[in-house]
Amino acid sequence: MPEISVILKVDDGNRYLQEAVNNVFMQSFSDFELLVLKEGANYEDTLDGMDAIDMRLRILNVVSFEEPGVWGQVMETIKGKYVVLMDAGHLMVPRKLHTQFSFMEDHRDVDVCGTWVTENGNSGVNYFYQVRHNDIVIEMLFSKAIYTQSVIMRKSVFGEFLKTCLGKIQRHECVEYYEIWTDLIIKGYIFANIPEVLLKVRTGENVSLFSDPSLQRVDLRNVQCCYLDYLMNKIIELDPAYFDFLNSAVELQNSNKLTFEECKGLVRNIYSYIREKEEIRLKEGKIRILFCIDTLGGGGAEKLLIDILKRFDYDKYAVDLLVLFEKGIYFVDIPEEVSWFFPGSGKVKKRFYDIEIAFLEGVAVKYIAERDSAAVKIAWVHIDLYNFHWTKSFYKSDEQEYEVYQKMNKIIFVTENIKRQFERLFGGIHAELLVIHNFIDQSDLLKKSEGYKVSKRKFTLCSIGRLTPMKGYLSLIRTVHRLVDDGLDFDLWIVGEGEQRMVLEDLIQERSLSNIVFLQGFHKNPIPFLKEADVFVSSSSVEGFSLVIGEALCLGKPVVATKNAGSEEVLDGGKYGMLIEQGDDFLYKALKNVIQSESLRFDLRSKAFERSGWFDVSKAMDKIYNVFQ
Repeated sequence: MPEISVILKVDDGNRYLQEAVNNVFMQSFSDFELLVLKEGANYEDTLDGMDAIDMRLRILNVVSFEEPGVWGQVMETIKGKYVVLMDAGHLMVPRKLHTQFSFMEDHRDVDVCGTWVTENGNSGVNYFYQVRHNDIVIEMLFSKAIYTQSVIMRKSVFGEFLKTCLGKIQRHECVEYYEIWTDLIIKGYIFANIPEVLLKVRTGENVSLFSDPSLQRVDLRNVQCCYLDYLMNKIIELDPAYFDFLNSAVELQNSNKLTFEECKGLVRNIYSYIREKEEIRLKEGKIRILFCIDTLGGGGAEKLLIDILKRFDYDKYAVDLLVLFEKGIYFVDIPEEVSWFFPGSGKVKKRFYDIEIAFLEGVAVKYIAERDSAAVKIAWVHIDLYNFHWTKSFYKSDEQEYEVYQKMNKIIFVTENIKRQFERLFGGIHAELLVIHNFIDQSDLLKKSEGYKVSKRKFTLCSIGRLTPMKGYLSLIRTVHRLVDDGLDFDLWIVGEGEQRMVLEDLIQERSLSNIVFLQGFHKNPIPFLKEADVFVSSSSVEGFSLVIGEALCLGKPVVATKNAGSEEVLDGGKYGMLIEQGDDFLYKALKNVIQSESLRFDLRSKAFERSGWFDVSKAMDKIYNVFQ
């Protein structure tokens, strides 16, 4: 059974049909079915025979989408656990299905998940929507806070979605998405948006699934009024003191002394005020901490921050999070106890903190250093800056960067090696220098390893990381080519996304490795790939504390890793895995040995399990709390 059912609706004669179908089949996620719903008969024969070639494609011809029984038939026909709605006028980013599927598997409480979108035209306008459910609820009062064609939803929710639509269609009423989503919110379904542009929208295209924009039969004002009533009642539940006030607002609106828009704004302000008031109450008497990070993208530092925040003792600490740039996959994972915002909100300037933490070297450190506050300032360094001085471009000189770090009271390093290299680069820093290793929650890791099924054909090498030059994937692919020429039979999975994808794809094609090397795309939870693999490979030239090497060890996987500050420390100089010099020849010899020798793999697995205790969560959190005293 497929995991996802993609429903592609095309109007009579839609010129984008073939492109839309190709777009679905080009997704990095392959466990789907595509149901093409064609209204009318004036189509080119572009899809003729495709359903016989690829069994994932099914075509349903209908006279009209408003024909009784059509959508009931669709509901009975679809096989997926999740449903994705798509119009032929839109294009999905290749990793869209992967990203949304992983998100829904990781967030079992979420029923409907959208994404950010961009116009696929000359304007290049991006549309950013609220990420978390509570924010979507209030934003929906003013606009469609979720873009329908970006949505993935659980099959059961799609059933509810259809009930609203079909009921109105049968009564010859127009239905708007706004009405559907507000109806589902009122019924208690949970919404989220992935803060990443995963859908391209053709400007000026009719993208409505059920309604005809020429028909003005829907009373949106009435729908908004119903939703306004819902939010008013919700406010009264939160704080009954507002009962009389809101009743008066309704009376003023009915007597035309208060406009509908003014009433909406009033409710929004009250709702926001109550939430902020509750936030302040919950944080009184606690140690106030501000974390600052560039983005919440898919990197190791970002993941570690979220893991720390999930395990914080919020009875003792009040935590805010400042994200400097509106980018990242982890916004939806921020715990509810944490208030987060962008610099433009102005909230940081108004708040006092006991401790301010720059959780990533670079811009975040500069921001915290320049803040005029009495807080204890802490920098968290994740990378070997001596050998990979990636922060250099943010400063006029090394001396200026040195002065910024001089303003820190404490600097935390994720390995001893990184600390030593930092001292080598900057010399005498007045701050207290500490080492806190990254941790791995092994019970959580085991749960993630069962997140979804990954099918394997043969002996498999696996590497996980961003597709960037520092990960050494060009070297790894060249090495695979040599091993294949030697007659070795295996697959290589590379899990991740990045700017080097096209270069890697070209090399894979050039070396005729398309059936051996598989670029699996970005997965928020890549652990099922790691679980199924026989050997984990890290070909990086530079690493901080490599979480993925640690995860591989905790799962008992043989590890082959090139030498750098991070891998040397995690593997304890080669005691717990094969630690090799950087270069194609070294990688070739190591991988050939580990593929051919079962006894070597057995020995490496034993060593991996020995090392797993080093990543203890409670010890790491105790060290973090000690820093905050």
